[in-house]
Amino acid sequence: MILSHTWGQDEVTFQDIQNLEEAKRKKGFSKLEGCCKKAQSDGFQWVWIDTCCIDKSSSAELSEAINSMYQWYMKSQICYAYLEDVLHSAEDYSRSRWFTRGWTLQELIAPSIVEFYTVGWVEIGTKMSLAKKISRITAIDEAVLEDNSQMVKINIASRMSWASQRETTRIEDKAYCLMELFGINMPLLYGEGRRAFHRLQEEIMKMHEDYTLFAWANPRARKAGHCNPAESLTSYPSDGFLAESPHDFSKKK
Repeated sequence: MILSHTWGQDEVTFQDIQNLEEAKRKKGFSKLEGCCKKAQSDGFQWVWIDTCCIDKSSSAELSEAINSMYQWYMKSQICYAYLEDVLHSAEDYSRSRWFTRGWTLQELIAPSIVEFYTVGWVEIGTKMSLAKKISRITAIDEAVLEDNSQMVKINIASRMSWASQRETTRIEDKAYCLMELFGINMPLLYGEGRRAFHRLQEEIMKMHEDYTLFAWANPRARKAGHCNPAESLTSYPSDGFLAESPHDFSKKK
């Protein structure tokens, strides 16, 4: 069983979990405890939670984990999506922060079973039962939500657009959180800034002959009412024909 959630302040780390009393003093401990209790009641012996199961002090372990993350979620028996800003199951969950974060995109697509829970661990529904609404919220094709193998039929620009309204704490993660959506593995270089997204596109070009990668629009031109991709490519500074971020692939005008 694996957990998908949004990170907050005072999360329990790998180092904290070595000392249970230390971990209990962290604000994030209640989330871990609730997850474990729910998993136990569902008959699971093990849970995996990124905040405390990755030793982020080891750059090698962190790089391996991020490059393997999609596969881990895909191979999980079930994924709990914890929406800690949704108080009641009847509440409009579409406004949850969970739907605005970069990393939760792959955590939604990869697992075959995703169950959504409120802050009190009351089930809202599953990825299958909520597929139509989740598709409207995320712009992800319903067919992909029902079967992630269908993702290969979706062109590069459309896959990029799924991340166009999502944010990450670190700028490099705008690229790193998308790697497996395109079957890409590459070294993590925190500190490289926007170059990370350029590297991702360079790797995509090596793997896929899909020219929709260049079908992005200059956000400055978009605001001015000009959305000609060819025009925007020449007027927006980047490495040749590469976009600056997933936001450039937004379908919103």
